[in-house]
Amino acid sequence: MIILSRECDEFALWQQAEGDECATASTEISIITHWMFRKLVLQLSGTSEGRHMGHPDFRVRSKIFATLGYPNEEFAAVMLTPEQQAQFVKEGSGAFVPVKGGWGLKGSTKVLLSVAEPRLVKRALSAAWTCKAITPARPRSTAAHRQPRR
Repeated sequence: MIILSRECDEFALWQQAEGDECATASTEISIITHWMFRKLVLQLSGTSEGRHMGHPDFRVRSKIFATLGYPNEEFAAVMLTPEQQAQFVKEGSGAFVPVKGGWGLKGSTKVLLSVAEPRLVKRALSAAWTCKAITPARPRSTAAHRQPRR
């Protein structure tokens, strides 16, 4: 549970995750809000917000690395490697859960915002951003480049 002083705004929750003195006194905050998640993710260089399948998504180099409201309003999702996913699931005390099916096997991970620790969410977003920011883009196939079927 994170404790915030009354003088601190909601964003101080993120500052507390890095040891800022502001977050120390009287008001308990037990969930990470959509506003805090959005504020944190948009601080990552080159990130833009869009919409995909009815919920907000966050992209770098036109590639989605995080979403909000998937599979419902209690969750966010981050696109990690399978190895990173295993580490966050292990450390996250139930806050990080693989998405069902093939996407989950590839590293797509749900984040239960009500129990997620800010420092882990920050690390997960950074890891997901890095995966998409440094991975070379795959060329899109077009009809002109396809070989005819035989």
